[in-house]
Amino acid sequence: MVVLDLKILGGHIVDSHNIYEADLLIDEGVIKGILKDASSVSTEETINAERMLIMPGVIDAHVHFWDPGYTQREDWHSGTESAAAGGVTTVIDMPTTSSPPTTTVESFEIKKHSAEKKAIIDYGFHAGATPDTIEEIPKLAKMGVASFKMLMHETTREMKKVETIDMVKIFQLLSENKRVGTVHAEDPMVTMIKKEIKEKRAKDPIAHSELRPKVAEAIAVYTAVSLSREFNAYLHVAHVSAKESVAILQNVLGQKVTAETCPHYLLFTKEDMKRLGPYLKVNPPLRTVEDREALWEGIRKGVITLIATDHCPFSKGEKEAGYKNIWESKSGIPGVETLLPLMLTEGNKRGMSYAELVSLLCHNPARTFGLDHRKGFIKVGYDADLVIVDPRKKVVISADNMHTKCEYTPYENYTARGYPTRTIVRGKTVMEHGDIKSKPGTGKYVPSHSRQP
Repeated sequence: MVVLDLKILGGHIVDSHNIYEADLLIDEGVIKGILKDASSVSTEETINAERMLIMPGVIDAHVHFWDPGYTQREDWHSGTESAAAGGVTTVIDMPTTSSPPTTTVESFEIKKHSAEKKAIIDYGFHAGATPDTIEEIPKLAKMGVASFKMLMHETTREMKKVETIDMVKIFQLLSENKRVGTVHAEDPMVTMIKKEIKEKRAKDPIAHSELRPKVAEAIAVYTAVSLSREFNAYLHVAHVSAKESVAILQNVLGQKVTAETCPHYLLFTKEDMKRLGPYLKVNPPLRTVEDREALWEGIRKGVITLIATDHCPFSKGEKEAGYKNIWESKSGIPGVETLLPLMLTEGNKRGMSYAELVSLLCHNPARTFGLDHRKGFIKVGYDADLVIVDPRKKVVISADNMHTKCEYTPYENYTARGYPTRTIVRGKTVMEHGDIKSKPGTGKYVPSHSRQP
């Protein structure tokens, strides 16, 4: 008699179209069957998911785990534990916050080696495209990087910003190699504005939003969109925050352009900085109520195609230095552990279905970054990456319960309705009721495939 590894009985499976009751059969890390009744099938383990939702594991396509280089803030172990606790089964790490930045094959291998030793969930990497490393793009494409990140506004730590002429060369290569270009879309004007604001001695938190006006984002989005269309290349616009950006992106709906926003832009506005100060300092900054509503409308219209966190934690000391002078605070907040609970709750408030959330958090990230051959879907033959959610469970979010090294969350005391109770990666439980069940090094690198025309 054949005995499979695992069956999950009685759950309600969520895909981008509907919710249906079915049982899952899993063996050797892969989904082997989706049956109306699998109770008679022999397995080593059985999970009763009655009254629970079963979603594909969430893919957070935008995280900064600071490893290697700045591991006092986060590392691959703490970051992936935090992800697993929140129902995230795959993360894609950005190139800018490791040392060295992930801009060459050599630096790619350094980061991969670090992740291999520590990660408890699966992972991919975005590479950086800089003026000095353009020739590395074809090589890194062969390594399966998810996209090539460009900083349009300013050099950040060790990763150099790109000029428009650099982007011309980069988009040509992206088109040839069928790879995605991801942009931090802010115009270099922010550097000059920052100088002017500092000269005025403005130090309050709201000054940070004035430093990086919406027009800076809109100009950069328009430039990136124009270049991607000129060279018939795929473009992904990270962390969209402004109404004007949504309007520009709407004009290319259905073309080779995708866009993300983040939970902090969907929940907060710059007025919240009066209350939470440097804990809400992010780049791009928080905007107005009008911008927040435009983002939700962009989601409804399919202009914003996925939600990611831009998880970028700093120590409390690095953040709280900004209470007296906002310029002394670092920009970035944690978010990977709260992504799914926040979106379940806020989506419900906004009348979104579970199926729509699965598209934004699972299906679309997989499609956008070339993981849809094995991740992001509940299908036979796909990796058994799953999150079991209790839709009735209420949890008050607190930094005391988070798994990140970061000792704060801007969502402190937020009541989430709907919470992950079990996270499964390739058929193995990595989190159960908040307890981490997996050891460092069990996560695996997942190379992205090229995007076809």
